[in-house]
Amino acid sequence: MTTPLMSGQAGASESTLSNPGFERGDLSGWSTTGTAFHGSVTNQPGWGWGCCFNQQGTYHLWGFAGGGDAPTGTVTSEPFTLTGTGMVSVLVSGGRNDDQLYVALTTLDGTVLHKATGTDDEAYRRVTWDAREHLGEQLRITAVDRATGGWGHINLDDVRVGLDKAPARASMGSPPTGTSPRGRAPRPRSGSARARIPSATSSTTRSTSRTATHCGVPSDRRTAFSPAPSSSTATPPGSPAPHRKRSSPRTA
Repeated sequence: MTTPLMSGQAGASESTLSNPGFERGDLSGWSTTGTAFHGSVTNQPGWGWGCCFNQQGTYHLWGFAGGGDAPTGTVTSEPFTLTGTGMVSVLVSGGRNDDQLYVALTTLDGTVLHKATGTDDEAYRRVTWDAREHLGEQLRITAVDRATGGWGHINLDDVRVGLDKAPARASMGSPPTGTSPRGRAPRPRSGSARARIPSATSSTTRSTSRTATHCGVPSDRRTAFSPAPSSSTATPPGSPAPHRKRSSPRTA
């Protein structure tokens, strides 16, 4: 059992299902258990105390419409053969409960392959599942409502089979940009931008450091020196002679 791969906005759709978005205004092509979804197909754009569902087309399955949050049950699509891109997507909204409220992609025997719950919000979001490993197989979509308290309903619309673009296989499992397969940053190539990092600032620092060493004074004491006085200014009696730069380094 896996989590949703992607989410996004709704778009125009068609499917191998006979009534994928409930646009017939009823549950034809779907079977139910319990009472949670009886009378739940609606064309309402909002839920009375807020707006909007943002359903695709006119009709959608609002789990609250048939009897509020208390009823429980399931609604399951007719079987379909997974073709096309191998992606399956649905519009989902309603209560958040991974175990008791969800829409699922299942095998014919009811094994859940992927599922998604709501977000405690009536506005739909699109959830897309990568089911390419099941291409050619017969599958179903089912909505499950076992919750009875607040937000105890799930909503469904616009099932898309084999229509959404699949992610590139080559991009799956690739190491992050800027790292090698073992997770280390790659060494810069000669002449690359990384190899040309030294700037004017770093060059000046090295030059200053060499000058301080040449003078025999630690670099952290460079600020102790004052500029040498000009030749026109006399040195006060008793003052030490101004520091003068040697013409060549001291030799051993």
